[in-house]
Parts: sequence; C-alpha cells; structure tokens
Amino acid sequence: MDYIIKKAVLNDIQGLISILKETNLPFNDIDLNNQQFLLAYLGKDIIASCAVEQYKKEALLKSFAVKMDLQGKGIGKEIYLKMIDYCKSNEIEDLYLLTTTAEDWFDHMGWIRVKRESLPESIKNTKEYNSICPLNAICMYLSIADSPVKNTISKFKEHFNCAQSVFSSYAPKFGINESDALKIASGFVAGINYKGKTCGAVTGAYMTIGLKYGFCNAMDKHAREIISQKLYEFDREFIKRNGSIECHELLKGDVSDKDQLEKLRKEGVFRRICPEFIKDSAEILKDI
Repeated sequence: MDYIIKKAVLNDIQGLISILKETNLPFNDIDLNNQQFLLAYLGKDIIASCAVEQYKKEALLKSFAVKMDLQGKGIGKEIYLKMIDYCKSNEIEDLYLLTTTAEDWFDHMGWIRVKRESLPESIKNTKEYNSICPLNAICMYLSIADSPVKNTISKFKEHFNCAQSVFSSYAPKFGINESDALKIASGFVAGINYKGKTCGAVTGAYMTIGLKYGFCNAMDKHAREIISQKLYEFDREFIKRNGSIECHELLKGDVSDKDQLEKLRKEGVFRRICPEFIKDSAEILKDI
C-alpha cells in the first residue's frame, strides 16, 4: 500500500476529526499549537494518526487511530514507531497514555500499566485526563530514554523476576556483570522463593544499595548508619507509592499457597501490576 507519513498542518483538521470520529476517539481537544500530530495519507485521504502533547521531558500519547477497514495491516505500528523516534529526537523521556480499548496492543509494545494517581502533574492537568477520558480508563507508561528504569522494565518483559530486573539493571555500574547479577537475584522471586515476603523489586533495590553504600569492615559504624538510612529512605518512598513492601500485600494474594498462586497467574496479576513496582524501585534508586 503506497501511503506516506508526515506532520499535520492546519488544513488537515477536518480529515483528522473524521478519522477520530470513525474510531470513537476524542477530537474536541485537538490543538496543533501544543500537540504534534503525525498523519498517514493514502492519496489525499488521512488513514491513520498519532499525536503527543509534550511537557518538557514528559508527554501524553493520544489520537492513535487507523481507519477501520485498514487496521491490521501494519500502518498503526509504523506511524507509532515514527512517533517514538520523534519523541527521542525531542528529548522526551517518559510517555503516558490513557486507553479503554488498546491495553494489550500497548503492552505488546513495551508499555506498562500504572496507577492513575501516580501520573505526573503535567499529565493530570491535561484535558484528556480531567474531562475527556473516563475514570475507568487504563493509564500506561513507556520509558523512552536509555536508563536503568527502561532496562528494568525490559528485563521484566523478558520474563525475569522483579529482583533480577532491578538488580541486573544497576549492578554493572558497580562491576558486576549482568549475567552474574541475574544469577544472584534469581532466588528472590515472589517474596523470596514464593514465600510472599519482601517484594522482589525491593530486595533487588536492597542489593543495589548494598553495592553503593555497603561495608566490608565490621567495625565501621558510620557505614552501618549510612546504609541503614538509605534503606529507610527507599522503604519510605516505596511504601508512599504502593502502601507496602510485602509481596502478599501488594499482590493481594498468598503466593506461598499453590492454588492462590495459580489463580494470580491465570488472572494476569503479575503481568498487570508488578511492572509498576519495578518501575518505582528503579526510579527511587536513581534518586538515592
């Protein structure tokens, strides 16, 4: 199919509104002054769109649409990837979106689900967040910049456990290669070998903090105080974001019980909510 993708101009507004209406997406907040639109054209017809609303290093992805009769042909993926390239070239580090229908597609593209209240104020102040998208819309996040946060999420998407994902993303900075870090953290799955105790995203962080602030002189009281304080700082922020550091409380299920563990797996709980825990862990570690 011979189509082209280019930036939207003022004359494209009516065609853009038409495709958003066809795909049941909001169009009342279109603003080419603070939103960057990419459009796919087949001849003179607009067949796909994708936009970002940027706030410094954060942006809201929106208006992602493909004409109904052309869906499933790769057009959406191509225009989406071009928008990701645009974000990278414009120093956008964190992308957010709200969706009621496309969670699985974005999950496949590396996005993770996050709590509505965890969104940054810049996104909470948008029209889409405040008045356009319903309260039951799913909030999702994608890390654009190459960073431990991005690496941590990628590792989890590759099916490593939470502790492995966090620890292996930071360990190379301290002289431990990735493969050894993955081995070291492999037993800290689901609250330490499926016991539902301390969350793996937390134990992975503890090990990382140990690499940075740990001690090897048993008489070094000052070093003991420093690492204790750093661990306390981590706990305080993680609990502030998630309410607990305990796996069974975060998952609302007992992973030490085989029946409950299987139920959690079948319901997709690990895939759905654990990525936000490792994201939070990686972000807190970056600050510490």
